[in-house]
Amino acid sequence: MTHNSRPGLAVSDVAKGGDGHGSGIGAYRVRLAGAKNEGPFGPFESALAAAMDQVGRANRYPQSGAPALRQELASHLGVGIERVVAGAGVTALIHHLSMALLDPGTNIVTSGPSFSSYSSEARSRGATTKRALPRMDGGHDLEGTLGLINDRTRVVYVDNPGNLTGGIVRRNELLRFVERVPTTVTMVVDESYFEYVDSDQYPDTASEAEFHRKNLVTIRTFSHAYGLGGLRVAYLVGSRKSSELLRKCRATTKCPTWPRLRQLRVCGIRTNSTGESASTDSGVPDLPQD
Repeated sequence: MTHNSRPGLAVSDVAKGGDGHGSGIGAYRVRLAGAKNEGPFGPFESALAAAMDQVGRANRYPQSGAPALRQELASHLGVGIERVVAGAGVTALIHHLSMALLDPGTNIVTSGPSFSSYSSEARSRGATTKRALPRMDGGHDLEGTLGLINDRTRVVYVDNPGNLTGGIVRRNELLRFVERVPTTVTMVVDESYFEYVDSDQYPDTASEAEFHRKNLVTIRTFSHAYGLGGLRVAYLVGSRKSSELLRKCRATTKCPTWPRLRQLRVCGIRTNSTGESASTDSGVPDLPQD
């Protein structure tokens, strides 16, 4: 994963070569939230046009659960719609997972440093967090994670690529790990930065049948590569049972209005070394309005 800006840099400074402290060409007014990994290039033009088109229907409440979006995602990923859950950002999905799976005295296991919501949501449910150190290449320490699982562990988070490190876990490594995790533990593979990885060894856990397990769920988002963090659009792919459990925990009106994202490729974004996003041909049709 390529990192192309420093926390605190303004959008104008990224474009014009400033340092985020008042120097550089031109004044700036907006700073990037580096800790949130906000993209400096803004949303796709097609997404902006779609959002403006949606404003004309802002008097209508969105359909609960975004069924049309879920259907498009399910069709693209080759899974049933009942396995897809839409949420108002990855944090919301983690919140609902924590509500569904954690109780006081239980624990989660991850490899740190990682996304802070894993531990904060666990703490809100009275659960504790156990962390393995990341590998030297920044990837998730799967062996260390396995060693921390006990009879009180309910959730294991694997952020792939690493949220703070950019390191990846390869397909064969993750598959061996999945086969060794107890079936009583839910594995959450957080692929929030899925679109930034360019490696034939990187697994597609949402689509590849080898990873379709009763106790494995995959999380992805439109916030980063698509530049749509402000719209709060994320989704989860899991077994029918886990997805149904999550939907029961989700508030009826929790999701925002889902704009019709014309020409947006659901899983076809790659970011090159200059930080410019380019879509590939492996996309899906227009996402419909709910």
